[in-house]
Amino acid sequence: MIRHLSAKSLLLAALVSSGWAEAPDNSPAGGDGLQNQFANPPDTARMWTWWFWLGDKVDKASLTADLEAYKAQGMGGVTVYSISGPGVETKGPNYMSPEWRELFKHTVTEADRLNLGVSAMLCSGWNAGGPWIQPAQACKRHVSAELVLTGPQHFTGKLPQPKADPRFYQDLAVQAFPLNPAAPARRTVPPCKTLDDSFGDSIGTPIGNICAAPLKPLPAAAPGTAIDPAGIIELSARCGTDGTLDWEVPPGQWKVLRTGYTLTGKMTSWSSPTGNGLEADPLDAAAMDFQFANAAAPLIEDAGSLVGKVFRSVQIDSWETNLPNWSSGFMADFKTIRGYDPRPYLPALAGQIVGDSALTDRFLYDYRRVVADCVAENYFGRLSTLAAAKGLLQQSEAGGVCTPKVMALDALKNLGRCAIPMGEFWQDGTWVESNQNKNGKQTAAAAHVYGKPIAAAEAFSSFVHWVDSPASLKPTADRAFCEGLNQFFIFSSATHTGDGAPGTEFCAGTHFNRKITWWNQARSFTDYVARCSHLLQQGLFAADVLFYNGDGCPNFVSPKHIDPALGPGYDYDVCNTEVILTRLAVKDGTIVLPDGMNYRLLVLPESTTMPLAVLRKLKDLVAAGMTLIGPPPVQAPGLTDYPGCDKEVRALAAELWGGEIVEHRTSKEEYGTRTDTASAAVIDRRVGKGRVIWGLSPRQILLRDGVTPDLEVAGPKDAFVDWIHRGVGGAEIYFLANRKDRPEKVACSFRVAGKVPELWDPVTGMTRDAAGYAMADGRTNVPLEFSPNGSMFVVFRVPASVSAAGGSNFPDFKPLQELAGPWSVAFDPLWGGPLAVSFEQLVSWTRRPEDGIRYYSGTATYRKVFDLAPEVGGGLDRGQRTELRGQKTEIKENKSLVPRLLLDLGGVRELAEVRLNGKTLGTVWTAPWQLDITDALKPMRNELEIRVTNLWPNRLIGDAALPAEKRLTSTNITFKKNQALSESGLLGPVRIGCVSQ
Repeated sequence: MIRHLSAKSLLLAALVSSGWAEAPDNSPAGGDGLQNQFANPPDTARMWTWWFWLGDKVDKASLTADLEAYKAQGMGGVTVYSISGPGVETKGPNYMSPEWRELFKHTVTEADRLNLGVSAMLCSGWNAGGPWIQPAQACKRHVSAELVLTGPQHFTGKLPQPKADPRFYQDLAVQAFPLNPAAPARRTVPPCKTLDDSFGDSIGTPIGNICAAPLKPLPAAAPGTAIDPAGIIELSARCGTDGTLDWEVPPGQWKVLRTGYTLTGKMTSWSSPTGNGLEADPLDAAAMDFQFANAAAPLIEDAGSLVGKVFRSVQIDSWETNLPNWSSGFMADFKTIRGYDPRPYLPALAGQIVGDSALTDRFLYDYRRVVADCVAENYFGRLSTLAAAKGLLQQSEAGGVCTPKVMALDALKNLGRCAIPMGEFWQDGTWVESNQNKNGKQTAAAAHVYGKPIAAAEAFSSFVHWVDSPASLKPTADRAFCEGLNQFFIFSSATHTGDGAPGTEFCAGTHFNRKITWWNQARSFTDYVARCSHLLQQGLFAADVLFYNGDGCPNFVSPKHIDPALGPGYDYDVCNTEVILTRLAVKDGTIVLPDGMNYRLLVLPESTTMPLAVLRKLKDLVAAGMTLIGPPPVQAPGLTDYPGCDKEVRALAAELWGGEIVEHRTSKEEYGTRTDTASAAVIDRRVGKGRVIWGLSPRQILLRDGVTPDLEVAGPKDAFVDWIHRGVGGAEIYFLANRKDRPEKVACSFRVAGKVPELWDPVTGMTRDAAGYAMADGRTNVPLEFSPNGSMFVVFRVPASVSAAGGSNFPDFKPLQELAGPWSVAFDPLWGGPLAVSFEQLVSWTRRPEDGIRYYSGTATYRKVFDLAPEVGGGLDRGQRTELRGQKTEIKENKSLVPRLLLDLGGVRELAEVRLNGKTLGTVWTAPWQLDITDALKPMRNELEIRVTNLWPNRLIGDAALPAEKRLTSTNITFKKNQALSESGLLGPVRIGCVSQ
């Protein structure tokens, strides 16, 4: 069994050798290596894409064209993804056929030529399965049927068979127990407790509610309904394989329960026409072996010597298998993991109370725990073992949250089995809770506590088509970065084989391929993502508090939030039982992990239960110097070593918290809620070298210990500046993002002293020292300004002994000259626009009377020739010389004028490439829509060219009103003629202005 993957040093070596990470930079923090790589990010930080082979309709020419386009636009690699969907009517080579494999081999060869990486999904569509999966290897669930008999009598007859898939059914047990005729004949155990039903709507139900649902105790059993486990009669030996029972029925009424397991019937999702099949059983390692042999081993063979170098990893996308809850080896796994035979408690899976409600709850806890452990070990853990043996890494969306039904998973444990844990985040608002991604913090926490340098994500998924540009993607990216994600796989890029534009697409996705309107400008956005990813892959995440998420299943991590007990300014991680038992240690009063992560406090959940092994480990950690915060447990969950386990839990809790408080908790506290008696007293005990505290918040304790918040932000009451902090080699790296679509001015106080704050702009790659800051009381205070949805890094590397007072970190933009109309604008006639038209004013294309402009999608070029206003000409560096019409003119010194000149485009929908006097100045794609034009200006006859690109919907809406033969576009995605058009074009005002340096 895999407890966790190898130490971080070994994993990092594997990531480096496979091209997933850079070799560690051991240069001093003040060196320029980090700065140079920020300006020009390495391939290891570049965004990848899920590369959809729609219907497997691809050819070598289209694959090469795609890969060359991805490389040109700054991508790092592709995940080969055979998939289909609504409107995808094309069909290519059969999935995994020799012809298909030849295309994969071509992909790997071409990716090697282009220095791109390749990953592959473990099936066509998702999750893991295919046409090779037979019923014995497919997802299974437990089922039961019952028959009431009255004795005494000799019964010979066929028992009713549980409702089953016709392809597979296997008996588990036939059991009989006395039935009270007066008792209500109804199910007592809720289906969710036995994984027959979901714990809630995974999209709409808060994560905390999902995790709390199975922990709610069962109500007391109705009189006469509980089954005495000692009174259960085993009849399996008296029942034939056809279900015929031969039994001498004792006096009274008896319920005969026939329990077995069958298929869930779940097929792979959105597979290509020849890739569809049953999903592999995630609880059975043999099923994963078979899946790997059919879906990965052939590709490994085809990639040959490029395995590990170019072909780097295998993936499982998402967790959408409904509710598999049994397997052929489950009974044996249960005995191994929990240490007892579950057979006497099988009636609980049919809704019966066995013993009493509390005893049944304990069994169901064990049952759900075994399901979760089997998934972690036999599915994700086994895949990692198989992949590593062949030189590949395993990266999967292993943590859920599940859809459409919530599975009993230990999300952190699953993700910990992945060399590269993955989550997902959506562009259209799906999978968002309280303005945070459902599993962003979960994925990042798993990476941190299991020692994984990369926390990856399926990025920008959406059910809305072609409505997003880099400007609208940026806030979503920034939210994910602040949650701790640091490697993006954009969802998605479909390959095209001459199917028109924008072409056939999957039914979901922020479409990202060479047929989107802004493809030629995409490099500016991929550079932004790479700069942020690179810095956020450096070193270690900085957090003060580690929260224990308990041991129940399902066990998911709630989205990033400000815990009321911790308050703003501190960051945190979340761990599970496995991390406590196998990875936590204490050094000098600090909680440490083998890979370098460290925390000041461990905080327990509000729960009356705790696994005995966890409490034993906590006792050792406290004795070694750990500070433990939270309530004492009074019992262990489950039936392992019951009832002795409860006695030891109370004894250990008394040693840590004190006997009196444990007695209060035992006698007066309801589950999960402290009574006034328990909460009135503050417990603050020295135990060994450590402390046990209950009744004070983590924030109170940190402040009392002299640990001020890592980052404090002062500004407007409703401002929202999100952030994350990492440290590497003596450098402190803070990423800050304005989560509001408005300018923001704030004062930020960092828990860093003695170093210069540097402002690093991930949009441009430019870095500079802050001009104004103050150091006092072990902190550095820096005034910061953000554009709407703006972001920046604040990096502390270089020693400083004094504050820098008086300087402005963000000088005001002073408009000096407006470039008013008319503008000459040229559209592409191939897409219905006029070749030349004059705009007297800068307005949205949708406000123009010409249909060719109102419905235009693509790029239009704005041109204007202008002379520089006299008040602008002096605004250049002292002594700078500018070549004007072959002559060199001295720019006069004017200290009252600032030295740099900017072009401010005002508003752009969606991107703009700017050329001035034949010099390409760059692409503007986000606020503040400005760029430096100082070195390109002339006093007279400046030739300005602005190429503005919008999005596809306007042309698609216009075409929807036309007969098919007159349409310019071709796609399977439906638009309606009465849909609202999107503002497009250069909106202005366009101004030249100055700022100070």
